[in-house]
Amino acid sequence: MSGPALGGRDKGASIFSLFYLVSGSVLFLLWAWYEFQLVHVGVLGVLSFLASYGLGKMKRWAVFLVAVISTSGLTLSAVTIYVLLTQTWSLNPNLAVLFLVGVYAAFSLASLLYVLAKRDTFK
Repeated sequence: MSGPALGGRDKGASIFSLFYLVSGSVLFLLWAWYEFQLVHVGVLGVLSFLASYGLGKMKRWAVFLVAVISTSGLTLSAVTIYVLLTQTWSLNPNLAVLFLVGVYAAFSLASLLYVLAKRDTFK
């Protein structure tokens, strides 16, 4: 669905563009929190900002970029959830972090499926 409120853009592209803008910001904050030592988090943050722009403008290269970011994000999420559940369960894991990582994984998977289904509409 598109319309004047979205500037003629696809609603799904706008939602996932916002998702990548927010997740890129959060990843940059995490990268700074850990004193810029987690380079992979910084790289995912930069790529998330690029994907946000590409999805917002419906650029063809955004399909490939979202595929790369989604698979990387799903891998990072799966490892984080595994570590939180297996190694720190007895130490009372932070359920909010576990929930947020799960939401990130769900949105990553949904964005991957979205761009693969709509790849012909990107210019």
